[in-house]
Amino acid sequence: MIRGLFLQHLYQLSDPQLEDQLIDRLSFRRFAGLPLEQQVPDFSTFWRFRQALAEGGHLEDLFREVTGQLEAKGLILKRGTVVDATIIESAGRPLSDEAREELEQDPSSQIDTDADSTQKGGTHYLGYKGHIGVDVGSKLIRRVSFTEASPHDSTQLETLLSGDERAIFGDKAYPSRDLKLRCRKEGIYYGILDKAYRNRPLSGSQKRRNTRKRRVRRYGEHPFSAIKQRYGMAVATAKTKIRNKAQFIMAALCWNIERSISWAKKEWKVTPAAAT
Repeated sequence: MIRGLFLQHLYQLSDPQLEDQLIDRLSFRRFAGLPLEQQVPDFSTFWRFRQALAEGGHLEDLFREVTGQLEAKGLILKRGTVVDATIIESAGRPLSDEAREELEQDPSSQIDTDADSTQKGGTHYLGYKGHIGVDVGSKLIRRVSFTEASPHDSTQLETLLSGDERAIFGDKAYPSRDLKLRCRKEGIYYGILDKAYRNRPLSGSQKRRNTRKRRVRRYGEHPFSAIKQRYGMAVATAKTKIRNKAQFIMAALCWNIERSISWAKKEWKVTPAAAT
């Protein structure tokens, strides 16, 4: 069933399409471990299974299990972590206070009442935020978090850190004096971009440091691009936060699995050359 969910997100299939493809494609059956004589679960079974995983918090367990396996294979470098967040707009429309009150009295499964709004660059967005902590070098995602759109990115900073990194990178949304002091004390490189304030513009040295830090910080953009474009999270189409969170975690897992395959091949090519 879990392998079926991977296929669904890798190929952006609906539940009925997943059932049809498992019936028609021998390669899908082999990957899912379904013998030819075994009946394929119907699409509603996949829906209920995914819902049970999401409600029980088991997708987070699955993410930790896969990440642990990647770490055991030496694919996670632990040189540093890039923290980043992206807005995932809801497919629904903003609700007035009156409409929300009516839905509290008479809930509808067809209307997303969990999404809320935020503003970025003068534009208002309704939806959620996906947060990731990315391993520097390998670009594998080590930590994930999913919130409504309104909480500030910095509220998830500690959640996205693994505790064994030698450097921490992030954009101007994550400056923290306490973290900076902690990094100095523990010998961790503090790579959060410096932020200008009113009557306190950035100095020339700060601008140069920011340029160097951005070269590493952009590692977080690559997983988000795949999560949105390849794994179906360009828009939050589900009607509840828990279902959208489940889709986001599965998309992050798909990125890690595909990325780990290409990264392992790269490591295999680099290591023998380095040894000689």
